[in-house]
Amino acid sequence: NFENNRTVLLSGEAFFEVAKDSIHPFRVVAGQVMVTALGTSFNIDSYDENKKINVALVTGKVLVKNNQDSLPQQEFFLNPGQAISYQKQNRNFTEIMPFSHDRITGWKDGILFFDRDDLPTVMRKLERWFAVDFELLNKSPHTWRYTSQFRNQNLKNILESLSYSQNFNYEIKGKKVYIKFK
Repeated sequence: NFENNRTVLLSGEAFFEVAKDSIHPFRVVAGQVMVTALGTSFNIDSYDENKKINVALVTGKVLVKNNQDSLPQQEFFLNPGQAISYQKQNRNFTEIMPFSHDRITGWKDGILFFDRDDLPTVMRKLERWFAVDFELLNKSPHTWRYTSQFRNQNLKNILESLSYSQNFNYEIKGKKVYIKFK
């Protein structure tokens, strides 16, 4: 019921464009973090398995704070172009930093970014993007630091590019992807 209480619980990633309503602030509770907005657009990345919760402000202004009564209250105001992360393990926020709009919100426009990502991060992003599961048949012979971007590409095209640069073979069987390094 958004008439009196505009609160959303989030596990995963979402981009919000919020209409102004000074009487009824819009709140997103993402695990241990609460974001309050009064007419703004912002992105929250809050997957359960991630070590941190990321908040990035595109327009307007938001208040970001921890959502735990047992801890001292930490509050931060973000301005457009600023982002902050909450480290789940140590229960603290990082320094407010500028961010790349394309890198953070590109997903909603069909852009998949990799920025010096290791093998587990690449596989996790592809699993989420294409709703598939990866199985590694052997270990990668090198450390990954993969950087690229793909716009509206299918899984096969991305795997072709990856397999060439990272030296592996792959097979797609339904919702399962098998990877074997050469």
